[in-house]
Amino acid sequence: MAHKSNAARLLPIENADPLDGPIAPERPAKLPLFRPPDEGAPYPVDALPPLLMAAVEAIADMTQCDPAIAAGSVLGAASLAVMAHADVVLPHGAVVPTSLYLVTLAESGDRKSAADDLAMAAVREAEVTGQEVRRAQWGDHCCAKEAWQAAKADLVKTHRKDRAKLEAALKALGDEPRPPLDPFIVVTEPTIAGLEKTFLAARPALGLFSDEGGQMLGGHAMRDESRLHTLTALNNLWQGKPIKRTRAGDGNSLMPGRRLALHLMFQPGIAPKLLGDAEAISTGLVARLLVAAPPSRPGQRLFKMPDADSAAVVAKFSERLAKLLARWEHHPDDLQHLEPRRLALNAGATAVWIAFHDACQERVRPGGDWEAIRSWGEKAPEQAARLAGVLVVVDSPEAQAIESLSMMQAIRLMEHYGAEVARLAGQPMLDAKTLEAAKLLDWIKGKGWQRFPLQHVYQLGPAGMRTAAQARDACERLVDHGYLVPMPDGLVIDAKRHERAFAVITD
Repeated sequence: MAHKSNAARLLPIENADPLDGPIAPERPAKLPLFRPPDEGAPYPVDALPPLLMAAVEAIADMTQCDPAIAAGSVLGAASLAVMAHADVVLPHGAVVPTSLYLVTLAESGDRKSAADDLAMAAVREAEVTGQEVRRAQWGDHCCAKEAWQAAKADLVKTHRKDRAKLEAALKALGDEPRPPLDPFIVVTEPTIAGLEKTFLAARPALGLFSDEGGQMLGGHAMRDESRLHTLTALNNLWQGKPIKRTRAGDGNSLMPGRRLALHLMFQPGIAPKLLGDAEAISTGLVARLLVAAPPSRPGQRLFKMPDADSAAVVAKFSERLAKLLARWEHHPDDLQHLEPRRLALNAGATAVWIAFHDACQERVRPGGDWEAIRSWGEKAPEQAARLAGVLVVVDSPEAQAIESLSMMQAIRLMEHYGAEVARLAGQPMLDAKTLEAAKLLDWIKGKGWQRFPLQHVYQLGPAGMRTAAQARDACERLVDHGYLVPMPDGLVIDAKRHERAFAVITD
């Protein structure tokens, strides 16, 4: 008679062999693995200007992602395109970039990648076009370089005995021809040294974007010996400071006028590596982040045919970004030195901004609703101005000033981001092991298991739990919280004894 599968035999207790060990008579009270997070308010899509609002709604329609996910991708792409064109002049005279640092927290399966692919379509296309242009220009560049080198050698030979004539001739010859720019617009997991080298060879406005932000957090840039340098460099780029590079092999480089936009997407279990990192907090990087953590909706996305107009709406947004990406405001003598035009706030926008500035000061005081996120709240007025600049230029590429409507829209967005940061600050950042234990518990309940050996967890268990160590850690955490009890005498399945086994507490 054929044996049933191990998985099937685990379901009812009576299928276990008589040698099964007893369940421990004293069962601990169950403790929640974590306090269910407070659910945030819906993303204020209607605070966006028409083009951006339509793009967010269309991407959410086409992917069935939460609007906050679509908005993060849309604003990230918009900032990447806009920051090469405009800076913002704050009412007290400070000039700040329009670069944004965005973070989106969402589970696997929440359509992060799908939303980002649609929002970033113009960027990907610009990179492909840039590669084709560079390939077409490379032959001419090589010829020009060889001709320049030959001319230089001839001048040195001709005037080797007359320094004054040689210096005049070399000056007339000019600099060595520069190679065409690398086509990179977006990098995903660079070291700071690698990012600086990219700024030397590519366009002056780059994006650090990834729909798998764990690659960045787990890469070389965030290792113990590099983390502080990386965090400081990202802060400097957010502020628009010149890049000063000193390397033994490459010599010294000063790169003014560079801009960096950032949008990283993380699963919530990975987020503490950045949002909870002591150095990221103390250096001020976390205070510069616009974070959204929409609720996950597993199993709630039944098939829905997208609206007929959604693809055209996204294409219109991409067309606008493509025009902005195709050129940038640069120094007349240096294509890679940005000199964006300056957007001042008009009188109405200035009054709105000052009122928000003063309200932020009230809110970060002891007892205020932003007291726990004081560093973030202190930067909120500047962030609002940056956001307003992005909204204005995407909506009207030739705009010369920020009006009150755009500032009010940006402040509404900042209110949402502030509420999100305050909400996240008020609840524990869940570590990966707790999330794995919760996933295992849900999986066990779905299977209806009452008793099981440890081995079956990593042989048959949920994705991502494929080692004995992972299974043991998750089960022990569930034991600590009263959802499982160890079986002291093990469990026998198909005449095979499993020394490590657990019983499920069902009441």
